[in-house]
Amino acid sequence: MKQHITPAQLAQLTPEQREKLREWWVPQPGDMFPCEDGTCIFPITRVEKLQEGYMCYFVRKPERNEFTAVEFSFGSRCGVLPLLSIGQCIELLTSKTVNSVINIESNWYDHPEPLQWYVDVSGWDGQRPELIDALFAAVKAVL
Repeated sequence: MKQHITPAQLAQLTPEQREKLREWWVPQPGDMFPCEDGTCIFPITRVEKLQEGYMCYFVRKPERNEFTAVEFSFGSRCGVLPLLSIGQCIELLTSKTVNSVINIESNWYDHPEPLQWYVDVSGWDGQRPELIDALFAAVKAVL
């Protein structure tokens, strides 16, 4: 089961959706983000709160234990966005859809049909083979 969205999925967001995601995201150790060309993924290992944002540390070259820091600023000055996890998608949906019900189901009982995940949030509903894909489709609808 996929646990995070892919760099290609992150690239599907419109500039407005990217800005809303950027405003919502508070970097945490364990969060992952792609490099600029999307060919590599970095996990955040440590976060320090700054006056105007965050200083996030990640391992650039694990074989040499080489750590690198990247500064995340508040607002539109921050160019890095997270590869959302299943939990982060649920948190974002919960925060953006106040007083709404988030319904998540699967058809695991319909064997031998291929597994599908169904997500229904604030009138948006959809299905995908992977839970993270169904959640991200809902996230794109509410951003």
